[in-house]
Amino acid sequence: MAPPHTWKPEPLARLLFQLLLGLAVVGLATQLIARGLGTAADEEPHAMIAIAGTLAFQVYGFVIIHLFLRNHDLTWTAAFGLANGSWSGVALHAALVLVVVFPANVSLMWLSQKLLAWQSIEPVIQPTVEALQQASTPQEQILLGFMAIVMAPAIEEVLFRGIFYTAFAQRGWPKTGLWFTSIVFAVTHANLMTFLPLLFFAVVLTRQYEYSGNLLGPVCTHSLFNATNYLWLILAAHG
Repeated sequence: MAPPHTWKPEPLARLLFQLLLGLAVVGLATQLIARGLGTAADEEPHAMIAIAGTLAFQVYGFVIIHLFLRNHDLTWTAAFGLANGSWSGVALHAALVLVVVFPANVSLMWLSQKLLAWQSIEPVIQPTVEALQQASTPQEQILLGFMAIVMAPAIEEVLFRGIFYTAFAQRGWPKTGLWFTSIVFAVTHANLMTFLPLLFFAVVLTRQYEYSGNLLGPVCTHSLFNATNYLWLILAAHG
């Protein structure tokens, strides 16, 4: 169900431009800081620099989204249906969705590995996994976990489901919005091996938002999904 409000085209275009600009600025700043600290041009920045850059972009994202909502005279609750249903019901539904989604994602990850091997393409390690491997202190691991479990699900669900998918649905193009935003969501994670699992995950999250009309549901499912993967990686690293 599409929210009763309609996103205005001009603020929507401005939000997209601000996101791309912020991503470019943070990426450039991260690289410059890493070079200033002596990182070679062909090496990845130290984990803490990459984490700080990602966190800065996430905070920036929340700020511009807040301004976007103010432009529409909307609160976060009204904009994303956060008052629809009980929070306990939303959390329970999110957990049930995860029970279905997680095994399916593991299967799709296995299928992706086989397809890449069939095409003789070497799988590339996921950026999150690489950052966790580089995180040498408990503080870095905790910060990375906070970003992955709390910040990333919130900002990604607000943008992909709450704003961009909704913009398509409000104009009568829900199927186009579903597939376009799901594909972009998978592509932005920049990893061939995770493309199929994340595409499937994005479709499920969109349908979940459609069903409940409360963005908290997809946020909780996304958060639980990331928490499960994070704990899996932590256990594998210490196994």
